[in-house]
Parts: sequence; C-alpha cells; structure tokens
Amino acid sequence: MSKHFEKAKYVVPVLVIIVVSLVMSLAVSPILRANPKDVPFAILSLDVGVQTPAGSMNMGTEMINRMTEGQPGAESPIQWSVLTSREDLDESLGDNKYYGALVFPADFTAKQSAAASGMGEAPEVEVIINVGKHVMLATQMQAVITSMLQSVGLKTNVILIHNADIGGGGMSALMGPQMLIMPLIMMVISGSLLLFFFFRPKKGASISERLKSYVFQLLYAVGSSFLIGFAAVFIVTWAGGLSLPIVGLGIFLWFASFCIMAVLLGAFNVIVPLGVLAAVTFFSCGLSAAMLAPEMMPGWYRSFIYPWIPQRFISEGIRTIIYVGDSANTGTICALLILGAVGIVLFAIALFVPSKGAIATETAGSPETAGSPETPETPETPESKESTETP
Repeated sequence: MSKHFEKAKYVVPVLVIIVVSLVMSLAVSPILRANPKDVPFAILSLDVGVQTPAGSMNMGTEMINRMTEGQPGAESPIQWSVLTSREDLDESLGDNKYYGALVFPADFTAKQSAAASGMGEAPEVEVIINVGKHVMLATQMQAVITSMLQSVGLKTNVILIHNADIGGGGMSALMGPQMLIMPLIMMVISGSLLLFFFFRPKKGASISERLKSYVFQLLYAVGSSFLIGFAAVFIVTWAGGLSLPIVGLGIFLWFASFCIMAVLLGAFNVIVPLGVLAAVTFFSCGLSAAMLAPEMMPGWYRSFIYPWIPQRFISEGIRTIIYVGDSANTGTICALLILGAVGIVLFAIALFVPSKGAIATETAGSPETAGSPETPETPETPESKESTETP
C-alpha cells in the first residue's frame, strides 16, 4: 500500500490540476466568447407619409427597408421583425417575445422633411427596451440602437418596460439576479454530498432498509432546500443590499433547489461516480446559462447544453419574478419538475440495484449454503494409508 501511495502522491496533484482546468475552461469559455447574434427586435412604422408633387413619400417605410436589409458586408447582431400594428407590438412585448422595439411615429416623414428644409426639428423615434427579457443584453442593445439612430441625425425617446429598481451598486442591475444562482448551486451541491455520505444505506442493506434511507434523504432535502433557497435570497439582499421580492423568490428557489438535490442524491445512490459527474456538470456547464442571454452564447453551447441545464430555468424564473412581477411561468416550472422526476427515477434504480455488500450478504445467507456445516476431514492413519497402497 505504501508503495502505491508513494507513486500516487506524484501523479494525483497533476491530475487534479488538469481536471480542474478542464472544468473551469468549460465554465468560462462561453462567457469569454460571448457575442450577440440574431437578437430578436421588433420594428414598426406608424408613419402616414406625405404627398409631394412627385408622389407620395413615406420615410418610415424607407427606414424600415434600409434597416432590415442591412448594409452590404456589414453583419448586424439584430434580427428585425416587422410588425404592422401597435396592438401586435404590445401583445408581443407582453409575451416577452422581443428584447425591444423601434417605433416610427405617424408624423415621421412630415417632421423629417421640415427638418431637412430647416423649418423644424428632427423627428423623435421611440426606442422600447424590454429589460426583463435579459438585463445585460437589453442594456447592450439600447446602446447599439440609440447610437445608430443618433448617427443619422434622429432623436430617440427611450422607454424601459419590465424594469425594476433593485437597488445596490452600479453593477447590481446587470449582475444582481445572476448572483442568486451561484451561491444557490454551491449550497445545493455541498448539501447533497453531505446528505448522501451521512445517510446513505449501509452495505448489505435490504430493500426495505434502503427505501427507508432514501425517503429520509428526500425528506431532509425538502428542509435543506428550503434553507438554501431563502439563504441565497438573504445573501444578495442583506450582503448585497438589493431590494428583491423575498417571499416569491425564496419559494421559487426552494422548489428549484429540491429538484436539483433530488437528481444529485439519486445519482450518488446509484453509483458515486455518477453523482460526481452530475455535480461537476451542473457546476461547470451552468455558469454561462446563469450569466448570458441565449443570443450571446456560442452555437455549440446554445444547441447542446442550454436546452437542459437547470441554471437556465432558474434564471428565467428569477427574471420573471423580479422584472415582470409575476410568478415563474408554466414552462419553467414544468422543466424543473421533469428534473425532479429524473431524480426520483434514479432513486428507484438505486433501490432495486443492490450494492456489492448486499449481494455478498444474500449469497452467504442462501439456503444452499446456510445451515450446512462443513464435514471435518478424517485424519489419515497409517493403517488406512497401507490399505490403499497397491502391492
């Protein structure tokens, strides 16, 4: 054993460094490669145009055509959707479909013509920013669009919707809600590890004993996740100075924490390496989902990781509660319920797949071997030996 230990002590630190490097690379790569692309933004012209000796003129429609077609060789991060009525725009923004909208007023052409002839001021374009869809990307799009309009001499009237004053410092609006998720996941992973190692079934435990242990783990997880959910809210409100809806967020994060703990505990009970893999995956792959909007993510991450990682649904629920002032939507709740159901399935697998200790116990106590003492060997005497010898 000592020889193996002597060899391992030179190799293990190197392996740990390599593994941690790979995990952190997966965690930070999407963040460092973030680049907005195909950001959904609505555009609407209410411009009625004007009549000129040369015919009718509608500069609002011309602006829409110019912006949606783009410039040759220039790649815009915005994916424009042309709407035809204010009612459609209000409904789409209410459904959180777009990051915002650009609205040209009814007198856009008239005012633009007057400004061109020196008879008036430039028209004002309405820029609607949907903060609640994702604060970081919405803020970035606000800067891009207002700068673009001002560069062609247009005034902007910025209107923020689904916005909330959460207090804190200068970075709180951009980072505050995401800061709920990081401590939450760390407490969930560490809590799951402790619950498993303290209350896992003993080797050789029967099905009924394992069932009792698993039920206790889940019941303890209900209480632990309650503390975790409200502790995460406490961290960002008390330590971070943010003003958030404590009860609504705490209950949602309680539910989300329990669903993740169910998966981790179930995986650990099936086999420890599976639990470790699940914990590492949630930590390394979920950091970007908590921080970035999907339109900022690299293609591989958005296609293969973002659809299922739990931090995505937690982030969506948090934004809905804080900025929209509503409870988490049905899609978010259903996704977390599915995650919790996967955990229950893993518990069922662990229940009916006995451990090695259980197999050894069952074999030792089987009817074929139990209660049948070994027949002692008869000592060999000189007489018996002589009788067996061939003359």
